[in-house]
Amino acid sequence: MVQYDRFGEIIDTVEEEIRGISKSEMASFIENNQEHYIGIFEKNENRKFFLHMNWAAMFLSIYWMFYRKMFMTGALYLLCSAIFSTLIFSISLVSLKDDISTIREQQNKATFYQSEYTTDEFADLSGYFADNQTKLNQMKNDLYSKLFSFIILPFIVFALVFGLIADCLYRNHILKKIEFSDGGTSNIIGLLFFGWHEFIGYLGFGPLRQ
Repeated sequence: MVQYDRFGEIIDTVEEEIRGISKSEMASFIENNQEHYIGIFEKNENRKFFLHMNWAAMFLSIYWMFYRKMFMTGALYLLCSAIFSTLIFSISLVSLKDDISTIREQQNKATFYQSEYTTDEFADLSGYFADNQTKLNQMKNDLYSKLFSFIILPFIVFALVFGLIADCLYRNHILKKIEFSDGGTSNIIGLLFFGWHEFIGYLGFGPLRQ
């Protein structure tokens, strides 16, 4: 922006830059929430890599990336997420195979006894079935605790790590794309991937619901 002194002469002004990019250009590229991101980038201007918690990126992950038009980063995230999910579920299913089999065996046994014995006979065995149900409930609780350790906890850590590096990835994206793209944000593209991502999530958790 050209500025003039009180005599109408042009004043030479040097616009502040972040890693060689003017703040105005960067703000135009970011579009929404400009001051927030520029403030973060200024604080970490001399660092090639930095950590800063981005809660939106942590909780929304792929939607945040597509909203910010980080398509290549989003595609890489999906690939890493798919590999990570496959490894976690494979390890979990192998590790918890015996627990799941035991629970199914106990459930099948209870169903068998209910179908084989008459009402009076079944009533006489009520104490046995009560003890069996207590053991079954305890086994299920133990399984849920293991599922949290094997599955939920790793995904929480995965999300935390991404939330910490998201702003650094976004800055690098801006520096690479600002010469070739207008930047901005996109609500539509993020929504288009919502259904697809939820479907992939169902494929992963679906077998555990059976």
